Amino acid sequence: MRTSALMALGLALGWASQAQEPRIVEIRFEGLKNIPSHTVEAVLTVKVGEPYSREKAQQNLDAIYSLGYFADVRLQPRLVEDGIALVFLLVENPVIQEIRFQDNTALSSQALEEQLIANKRGRVFNSRSLTRDAEALMDYYRAQGYVAEVFPEFRPDLGLLNFRVVEYRVERIEVTGNRKTRAHSILRVLWTKPGDLWSPRRFSEQDLRELMNLGIFEEVPQVKPDLGSEPGKVVLRLEVKERKTGTLAGGAGYSSRFGLLGFFDLSDTNFLGRVEQVNARVEFGGRRSYEFHYFDPWVDSHRTTLRLDIYDSTFDRFTTSATDFAVPSGLPFTRRTLVQRRRGGEFILGRPLNVYNRMQVGFKAETVTTERLSSSLIPSLPSLPFLALRGDTTRSLSLGFIHDTRDYFLDPSRGERLSFDLEWAGGPWGGDNRFAKYVLDARRYWPLYPHTILAGRLQIGLSSGRVPFSQIYFVGGVDSLRGYQEDRFFGNRMFLMNWELRRRITQNLQGVLFFDVGRAWREAERVRVPRDLVAGFGVGMRVSTPLGPLRLDLAKGKEGTRTHFGFAQLF
Repeated sequence: MRTSALMALGLALGWASQAQEPRIVEIRFEGLKNIPSHTVEAVLTVKVGEPYSREKAQQNLDAIYSLGYFADVRLQPRLVEDGIALVFLLVENPVIQEIRFQDNTALSSQALEEQLIANKRGRVFNSRSLTRDAEALMDYYRAQGYVAEVFPEFRPDLGLLNFRVVEYRVERIEVTGNRKTRAHSILRVLWTKPGDLWSPRRFSEQDLRELMNLGIFEEVPQVKPDLGSEPGKVVLRLEVKERKTGTLAGGAGYSSRFGLLGFFDLSDTNFLGRVEQVNARVEFGGRRSYEFHYFDPWVDSHRTTLRLDIYDSTFDRFTTSATDFAVPSGLPFTRRTLVQRRRGGEFILGRPLNVYNRMQVGFKAETVTTERLSSSLIPSLPSLPFLALRGDTTRSLSLGFIHDTRDYFLDPSRGERLSFDLEWAGGPWGGDNRFAKYVLDARRYWPLYPHTILAGRLQIGLSSGRVPFSQIYFVGGVDSLRGYQEDRFFGNRMFLMNWELRRRITQNLQGVLFFDVGRAWREAERVRVPRDLVAGFGVGMRVSTPLGPLRLDLAKGKEGTRTHFGFAQLF
């Protein structure tokens, strides 16, 4: 209540008939216990010595009440000998003894209480700041990536301040725009499920990331939240735009070595609308080979992935002049192109530990033969510790750990990827070879300016045991050390570092400046890192096409300038 028993102003006590208004000679506060007087004085506009004004007195009464600290405010003007004494009768709000938060699950009560601005334990309750405190709590929820409404209530008899929190939860998720892809195949990759807290930040950073990395959408899906069937519920409407995922290609040609050749290639990254990847390639004629690849991103409810590769393929090693080989002088090596035939298969099972970490295990069994173009066997290299160049069978178990926070796997703009892989061949697995290989691969992406990214990659490969020529590391060429021929360096150890400054010029065109440094070497070679590493640098461009990104690089290395052509980003 705000009343000014302006005493019916018994003050009219003849003063109404006087020409001169009575003056204020004193301002006094009664009832203050915990609120300092200067807090009240700060909002007063009346002053001792000025003429009394009933209207101005009421304005000051309202100003005191608007402080929020008082349950009742009254003004009692009193006649004194020289004028009027303004006496403000104040009833303070109770002191807050306890603060409770009701129905908060995403954030702790302690964390929420720390966000309160005015109403804290041990302080006088402030009704004016109550709304501001509730808004501060809702702002804190938003800052933590959640959406909530807060309803405050104060119990004066108990000194209890209670905040009822309504955290928004997902009622259901609806998918629109999917013509081929099954809605279930889209919804299952989302970390956000019906019943979960609605977090716009998590959906943007995690769920949209998962959707884009399926590789089946033309653009980032749009999510539109609508109010659900009851307060605190939200319905997410996910709008997607699919891209073409299936390709069919074929061709024919003639080779002086193999005669008439042909190939047939069929691939689909969204097979049967299940987001499964299938690729089959067959070469026929004088050179026959086949490759089959299958990837299932969802084997079970634990997000287990399955990758299966079966192949009988032939490809060339050292596809240019043998004079470029990094072979120690004097070794009896025939400097001619090699042809390798790899027959076998590999399967890999992976499972996430959480959003950004996963483990995988795999098994590989393959037989590799290495021949000259004339089909005669290549003379053996000294052990080094390689086994001789001949046909051999490798059976190996692989274990891997991957930490990946990249936003978009095919063309990252931020984040990092760190992986460690161990391959163990021989022993209980059988085969001709017994060795172990260890590979560290670290990548990082820094957004520098709008449309400009600095990307870096580090690869280190080591081994133990006797690694055959068919399983060694190769460095050089379009996918590793640019400015050098394919497979220019080889050995059972390797080091490679790549740096790229990527600048997007148009939506479908990207310019690149790059610097590569690295090498592979055999254990017997005296290679000192970094002194004996070789480098290459140059410029390139990336062009987006319906078949995927094309890569063209012009690189200068220690042995000359080379042009490299490939697909997708290097890393």
